[in-house]
Amino acid sequence: MRRAWLLMLAVGCGSKGPGPAAEPSDVVARVDGKPITLSEVQERINALDPYSKARYSSPEQRKRFLENLVRFEVLAREAEKRGYDRDPDVQRALKNQMIQVFLRKELDDKLKNEPITDAEVAKYYQDHERDFRQPEQVRVSQILVKDRALADKVAAEARRLPRQDDKGFRALVQQHSLDEDSKALGGDLTFFDRQNTELPRPLVEAAFALKEVGDVSAPVASDKGFHVLRLTQRRPGFTRPLEGVSAEIKRLISRDRRAMKQEEMVAQMRQKLKVQIYEDQLAKVTVEKKP
Repeated sequence: MRRAWLLMLAVGCGSKGPGPAAEPSDVVARVDGKPITLSEVQERINALDPYSKARYSSPEQRKRFLENLVRFEVLAREAEKRGYDRDPDVQRALKNQMIQVFLRKELDDKLKNEPITDAEVAKYYQDHERDFRQPEQVRVSQILVKDRALADKVAAEARRLPRQDDKGFRALVQQHSLDEDSKALGGDLTFFDRQNTELPRPLVEAAFALKEVGDVSAPVASDKGFHVLRLTQRRPGFTRPLEGVSAEIKRLISRDRRAMKQEEMVAQMRQKLKVQIYEDQLAKVTVEKKP
């Protein structure tokens, strides 16, 4: 019952209002004189997803659906009587819903009829090729210590291990590393590319300087101490082909078209209205900082 009620609230939010007087034969219920019509019930059932729609296949379930519609209208009428239709939160929600419907009918529906050509897709791909590149990535494990002398000793021990001896390097991590996060993963820092900003820059550069899996770096200094790195994997960079991203590009073009058209609409409508901005008052607005 609760799920059905929530569904009713969802579809009910799109109520069209009283509208013209309904024919008596089309009325299935009245709430305080306001009719609920057969076509309205049918429309709202049709708006449900297939799973929810199947729940109302029997007469008893459809009666429950109607009861939920009645409950929705009872609450709405009482809220109106108490003045909640004038509440600022309600007004904002109404404006937001109105704008969404306005944009869908005046903008989105019209844009659907504007096809995106193969030439547009190819040009977008050419202009934004960098966005479809997967940069080279490396994966390293680290041992972090505070003392340079200890770092030199640990690096020497790591180099004496066979190249494929992951277990041996993990043992050194458990014995020496001070970084608890990576230590729990055997020192693993996962994959990252050259543009990584979460790791110290010297560490990123040292990681990419390692050539073969199993290579161990000299100690790398950072504000945390000294890092000894071991290369565990390398992924070469590549560019995703046009045929593999054409659907994604069409979505991006549609998004950009919509944003541009919306800005044009707002600019044209704004010229017809008197808009005043008082920057001296705006300057008084404060934003609380998180503790």
